[in-house]
Amino acid sequence: MSGAASIGLDLGAGKCCVASVRAGAVTVLPNAHGDKTTPSFVAFTDSRSLVGSDARDQAALNATNTVYGVKTILGRSFRDPVVQNYVSYNPVKVVDDGGKPVMEVEYRGGSLHVAPELVAAMQLLKMRQEAKIQVGDIGGVVVAVPASYSNTQREALVAACQIAGLPLLDLISETTATALAYWHNRGPSVAQQTILVFDMGATKLDVSVIQVGEKEIRVLAVCGDDSFGGENFDQELMTFVDYDFEDKHSKSLLDKPRSKLRLKLACENLKKKLTLLQSFWLNEDNIQGELPLNIFVQRKQFQRLFVKILSMKLDTILGSVLQDAGLTKDQIDEVVVVGGSSRVPFISDFLQTYFGRNTLNKTVNADESVACGAAIRADQLNDNDTTQVIAISEMVQDPVRETSLQAAGFKKYLVATPGMKCDVIRRELNNNNAIAVKSSYTLGSHGVFDAVTSVFYQNVENEIVEGKLENKFRKDLEITEMKKQLNQFEFDRITVENDSKALNELEEICHETAAGLICLQQPSGAEGMEKLITELLSWIDDNEDATVALCAEKKSKILEAWKKLNKELIEICERNLVKIIRKEQPDSEQDQNKTTFELETTQEENNAEDEPTENDQEKNEGVSVEMEASAGDSNHRENDGISDDKNWSAKHTDVSEKTCSQVPKTKVYGNTGPSGETINRGSTSPAGAFKDCGSPDPAEAAKVPGGTCHSRAAKDSGSTGPAGALKESGSTGPAGEAKVFGDTGNQVQRSEALRGFGQSEATNASGHNITQTGGNNAAENTNAETKKDKSKDKGCVI
Repeated sequence: MSGAASIGLDLGAGKCCVASVRAGAVTVLPNAHGDKTTPSFVAFTDSRSLVGSDARDQAALNATNTVYGVKTILGRSFRDPVVQNYVSYNPVKVVDDGGKPVMEVEYRGGSLHVAPELVAAMQLLKMRQEAKIQVGDIGGVVVAVPASYSNTQREALVAACQIAGLPLLDLISETTATALAYWHNRGPSVAQQTILVFDMGATKLDVSVIQVGEKEIRVLAVCGDDSFGGENFDQELMTFVDYDFEDKHSKSLLDKPRSKLRLKLACENLKKKLTLLQSFWLNEDNIQGELPLNIFVQRKQFQRLFVKILSMKLDTILGSVLQDAGLTKDQIDEVVVVGGSSRVPFISDFLQTYFGRNTLNKTVNADESVACGAAIRADQLNDNDTTQVIAISEMVQDPVRETSLQAAGFKKYLVATPGMKCDVIRRELNNNNAIAVKSSYTLGSHGVFDAVTSVFYQNVENEIVEGKLENKFRKDLEITEMKKQLNQFEFDRITVENDSKALNELEEICHETAAGLICLQQPSGAEGMEKLITELLSWIDDNEDATVALCAEKKSKILEAWKKLNKELIEICERNLVKIIRKEQPDSEQDQNKTTFELETTQEENNAEDEPTENDQEKNEGVSVEMEASAGDSNHRENDGISDDKNWSAKHTDVSEKTCSQVPKTKVYGNTGPSGETINRGSTSPAGAFKDCGSPDPAEAAKVPGGTCHSRAAKDSGSTGPAGALKESGSTGPAGEAKVFGDTGNQVQRSEALRGFGQSEATNASGHNITQTGGNNAAENTNAETKKDKSKDKGCVI
């Protein structure tokens, strides 16, 4: 088994703990909630079983199907007084099944009988699973049991380990495990000491006198009470609080299962509070119907409930264990106090008073020391060589001594051998070659008697013929049946967890999809997607028990819809990206819904409008002549030195007022030319260069407002042409294109008005700069008026 991890388990009636040894250091393994101890609760619901904190959290709402403290009745008969006391204070129904106590619960809509061994196996399996997550494969397990556990109780615990599939190495007494943890903490080099381990848990009280040496731990005596522990404190508090509640409301909290369980949990919390505080207000709203529970309890009231009976028990047990060990109070070096219930202040005060000095040692953790000692033992037995090996001589309670009958001629001897303590009955052999024995017991590997037979024979050679295991077959059948039940519980739990995981994943997808629609700024088709998301979220709220298959079906539906919407958006983005690369105008929001065919049709119509007709060309040629004359007058004005800015502005405004009303439309941020190109605040030369507010001029002329120069010069606010010259907004292209802030034409086919001025520049096929004051369709009607205005204001034309 070397290489695999070893763990130690403390299966307590109130809580469980698991520990492991890592690199020689003992580590307590936390559960999934981050706690180092797990409540000993098991619950059965309509869909699955719950173990630990999850079961405790829902206990008040599912009282009759929540089992806790099953260690108390494990291996006992139904008529045992401990079992009857357990039944009276627990809301879960316990029935008699062949003389054994069995819990009757509701599970998945039906009634189910659950044995205590199966409940214990569910707790052991839960701890093993959480330990495996942290340490990997588990090679061996040592489980701690109360020192006062009988043979039948040990048998029941071994059966629980087999049902849970634990690789059980050994059982160890809880007090011995505590001594081993104490030895590990103090170090092996310390001289031999005699300690008294006082372990008071939820349902039992164990006291052991142990010698701890450098290489050996030897148990000298064990004594205790397996029916007295912290639960007795809780029950006394329950009776006290219920009496006060009944006096106020004339109703008992112990009559109904739900109020009984809530009272039990409240009193357990009250006990912990009074351990730290002198007084505490206990408040529980709606503990029975609408009736609240409000009571003020002081610590001295709490101690008066049990101080008399506890003092008697402690005095009896301590005196008995010291007598069995053959020691006095003064020979005890230290008293190691463990167990959750030992935190009650009265316990510490009594022990100090009993021994007459401060011998209490609380260096080991009261809740974790047993699991740590079991982990150390498991590491030693698993041959991991991470901890020092120490010999343990442990005393096990022997039920044979209590039930054996001594016949005449037989003598009983006490044989003290390392690892066990038992009685051996001997008789001097005579001529008889066989003897009859009423009952025989064979010790198993964990200090457990395997089986019982009615009669067997022992020959004179002292060769023991093991008795026939008449109960073995029945026991194996019971274990096999409970394994099937446990597997079914695990299957149901895993199924429900997978269903819940699938449902959460579907809900997460819905929210992520809704967030994606917001990021896309409500694209086309968003209404249908939003409706689908709303329907799915409503379905999730109404179907919390939905299966993985149903969730997968709903998931594929929303993913398919999202995929379809994304495909449409990707196609639009791809078209826009291509147009951006080609310097064309991207699709507007209104065009996003159009198909590719519609977009191509619209593109062809735009190209057709841009192509000039023969009439347009004739009109443009006539206008060109007039514009050349205007350009000549303008140059003449410049040569004459007329540069009055105020006069120029006044006349320019006069012209703009006349021409602006005649312009049918204005394109500012770019239009599509005949080649399908998109110009954005500029135009494109034949070479494909992008211009900002300007275009190339084949004459490479530098332009200023109102004039043209045919020499290479720097332009005011333009862009770069083929010759590298800077040009002003509205320059001339090689094909005689009219460009106003990026508008493009083939010939002089359109005039575009400048914003704020109402004029535009145009060029004819010869590259001459012209001014057109109206649209193409109104050129003839405005020709005469344009000539008249230009003859008056020649210097105002740009």
